[in-house]
Amino acid sequence: MRFSVQYHLLRIIISTKLQQQHFFHMVAEVFEGLTFVTVIGAGHEVPLSKPHAALELFKYFLRGKPLPK
Repeated sequence: MRFSVQYHLLRIIISTKLQQQHFFHMVAEVFEGLTFVTVIGAGHEVPLSKPHAALELFKYFLRGKPLPK
């Protein structure tokens, strides 16, 4: 089930999904200028429940690089 904000953004602003990627127990939905990442098996505090996945995601964000395919 999608979060309300994500659902409405996808419904109103973004109409085309470019790709879906799987990596490090995460699923990334990539749209034009926007990426939603879901960490599988994590609660709302990802760094506490999945610290390795959170660190990898944070590293890509800080480097400004796209997520791996």
